[in-house]
Amino acid sequence: MAHTKLTWVYNRCEVNAVQAAMAYAKLHNRLGCCVATSGPGAGHLLSGLVDADQDRVPLLCITGLKAAGTMRHADFQDIDQGAIFRMAGIGLSESVSHIHQLIPLLRNALYLATTTYRCAHLAIPIDVQLDSVTAPRFLNFRSENLSKNVLDHASDEQIRALATALIKERMDGHHMVIFCGWRAFPFGDAIEALAEYLDVPIITSYDGKGCVSESIPHSFGVAGIYGFVGGGKSQEVLEDCDVIVAFCMSDLTKAVTDKSGMQTKYCHPGLFFKNMSLLLDNDAILCADIGDNALWMASGISAVKGQRTLTSEHMGIMGFALNAGLAASCSTSRQVLVVAGDGGFQMSSNELATLKDHGCKNVLVVIIQNGRLGRVSNETWGPGVRGDGCLIGSPDFVKLFEAHGYPKGKHLTTSDESEIWDTISESWDLASKQGVAVIVVHQDPETHPTMHKISAASGEVAWERYLNEMNKERSLKDNHDVSPSNKAITLSSNSINKLNSLKEWIESHSTAVVSSYCWVGSSFLSISPAQVFQNQLKELNPAAPEIFSQEERDDFDKDFWRLLMNSFTVEELSELFDKGSSNGYPLRLQILVLPKDSTYALHAHPNIELIIGMQGELMEYKLTDYRHSKRVLQRTSHKIIPPSDEEIKNMMEHFEHCMVIDDQDKRSHFVDRLCTRQGKCCANQIGSVHQSFSRKESGTLLFVLWSGCHANIQLTNIKGTKGAELLRKEHYC
Repeated sequence: MAHTKLTWVYNRCEVNAVQAAMAYAKLHNRLGCCVATSGPGAGHLLSGLVDADQDRVPLLCITGLKAAGTMRHADFQDIDQGAIFRMAGIGLSESVSHIHQLIPLLRNALYLATTTYRCAHLAIPIDVQLDSVTAPRFLNFRSENLSKNVLDHASDEQIRALATALIKERMDGHHMVIFCGWRAFPFGDAIEALAEYLDVPIITSYDGKGCVSESIPHSFGVAGIYGFVGGGKSQEVLEDCDVIVAFCMSDLTKAVTDKSGMQTKYCHPGLFFKNMSLLLDNDAILCADIGDNALWMASGISAVKGQRTLTSEHMGIMGFALNAGLAASCSTSRQVLVVAGDGGFQMSSNELATLKDHGCKNVLVVIIQNGRLGRVSNETWGPGVRGDGCLIGSPDFVKLFEAHGYPKGKHLTTSDESEIWDTISESWDLASKQGVAVIVVHQDPETHPTMHKISAASGEVAWERYLNEMNKERSLKDNHDVSPSNKAITLSSNSINKLNSLKEWIESHSTAVVSSYCWVGSSFLSISPAQVFQNQLKELNPAAPEIFSQEERDDFDKDFWRLLMNSFTVEELSELFDKGSSNGYPLRLQILVLPKDSTYALHAHPNIELIIGMQGELMEYKLTDYRHSKRVLQRTSHKIIPPSDEEIKNMMEHFEHCMVIDDQDKRSHFVDRLCTRQGKCCANQIGSVHQSFSRKESGTLLFVLWSGCHANIQLTNIKGTKGAELLRKEHYC
């Protein structure tokens, strides 16, 4: 059936064809298709179809069938394919009994496969195949007659609700893990950003390897039966996980592996894949089989974002890797690495001829040879029980490849890293020239990776260690311990120019000016800070320009939430998101305009504050290594309701008469430094002390999250503190 948009790949066996079609669909995230005859041809498809369905791969399978009038006569190759496939759990399996059914059933099959990522099968009798039908220009997908499992794109409200739920889970101290499957590949950047924002680890399924870069601190490698990269942390994290945030996952298998020791006289697979990892292109395609070879590969290769891994994730079909390599090399020019054991490779080695037929390029096949079915042989069966039938013979694979037109293959029998490196480099070069190359890695049969199951071990300890590592830059001692990269907020050049145009307006004020305020309340996460700023600016200055476009507003909001999350403790953020308060004080968003040479009285912060510089600079005399008691500063009102301006004034007067700084240990001192400037943020912790002021030559425009209340401190109540002579005694706001 010739068609300009179709490429036909003729496999040697139906078993291999369905695996290649599945690999193609995974690689390109589009519909894969395979065709087979009736009888044994259809039967050979079964394991691949089940695997595709369980891996949620969009696959359409078409098989032949006896003529409709002769079915069920117990004749040659007459089996009820639909019954077999439906019993195995295939998403859709139908037999076309009349030509007029063909288009509607094909429509249903395509709809189910492409919208629910399932496997669909149609059996077409020979008499229907010989008939003709006019194909419509468009297929009418009537969803009421089809699958009900299709999800629409999430609305903004749903996304915001999910974001709120995730943040709340983290605020409540729940242990969270991000788990990615293969279809998460296009979303790697967003997943990495989410992990950094929430400070949680990322784990991928084996075929999800390459969705995110495994070199970033948040990546804990591969989970499932295939292991980890760089240590057993994926196991430890999963053992005590409370919440799994799954992207494109159909199930959450919890089993990981261990690493093995060094070996001699053979090539150690761990060293081999360590070096292979460094010689892979950033967009390489990794085709994995099943067994010990897969464990070595998963543990040894540290994937980078952009690489793809194709494997039989659920069924674990032996021989899958070469078929996946065929599909990849027929549809892309990228590096294709095929890894299989000596047992698995022999199950699909006949497809070497198919690779040759299609002139496939840049394919490197790695065969881990140990003379046995390693994963089965190495399992612990029980006292005195031995797994028979696991010792296998193999041909000389290098000569086998040469017989198929691929000479100069390599046998690797050393663990010398320089020789391993040279062998891999030369083999990739050979693959680029002759299409396909092979490396046979001779492994000590007594050395194998151990596949551990989850145990109730040290998950809590591992998780705490992880959090400590992730938060080591975030000290609670000083409000400026947030790293410089995290303190920036996105302002485009367009927004900066508009903000700078306000300088004359800022300088025109003789005293500090504040806008009306927006109490954040318990619905804080539904607020757009950028929109609040724009509204308040218009209130203060009706002639002010629109500072943000829609895209710039979104960027500002994202950075605002990131800065907030990175600046304060879990307990502080939990109170803020649950009640809209800090230390009992309801918080509000507000604009502050400080003309030049304006000074706030020396004060402690009874609640957290976030100050964002929008124009100009805010300076400060910061008291280092000192905190007032959170309990002393706490607002004790039983109801978290916004106080009136009069109540705030009374609280500030109360503090002014009782606040004393007495540094008996002589550790604290005032330092003169920049607090914040345009596009930067300052986070003040509860109890921190400073005096802030604008420069003598210019004013500043600030956007703040605060309560409006400061615990002012009289300068006469400062005792034994270095640098107190720096403090300003006039020009108070």
